[in-house]
Order: sequence, then structure tokens, then C-alpha cells
Amino acid sequence: MFGGESVEVSFEADKSILDVIYDKFGEDLPVYCKPDNRVTFSAAVQLSPVFFGWCCMLGEKLRIVGPESVVKALKHHLQKINEAYPEGIL
Repeated sequence: MFGGESVEVSFEADKSILDVIYDKFGEDLPVYCKPDNRVTFSAAVQLSPVFFGWCCMLGEKLRIVGPESVVKALKHHLQKINEAYPEGIL
């Protein structure tokens, strides 16, 4: 996804966004169903602001599970965005 280090990332997602996931990673992506209307999958991604934006676009319906370094990188990305706004806006 537009530059950055390539990393294998594990995700958990709501089944309702499977079409979006398949659009991004291909229909041959192995997806594992969980009993709570969620799925898990792993995919190689290039860490970049574009990747983090894609994750944020999906809100609470997508969660990065690991590796922890990618979770921390997303949190750092969100912190930088939050700091760009004056106190009290967010």
C-alpha cells in the first residue's frame, strides 16, 4: 500500500466488511470464521499512512491483532493526528 516496510499483519474483523477485505487483499485470502460474527486473517501489507488510513476508515469493524509493533505504529499515527488539533476539539 504505497511504500513502507512490508510486514505480515494479523487482523480481526466484522464479517460485514468481507467484501472490502477481499477487494484489498484478493478473494483467495484465507479467512477464518469465529463464532461471534467476526473473522480473522493475515496479510502482507506495506506500513504507511495510506495503510493506517485504510484501517481507520473501517473503524471498529477492523482491528490489528499483531504484531505488537504494528499496533503501536497505528496508535502513534493516531496520536500524531490527534495532536494536530487544538485542545478540546477531539
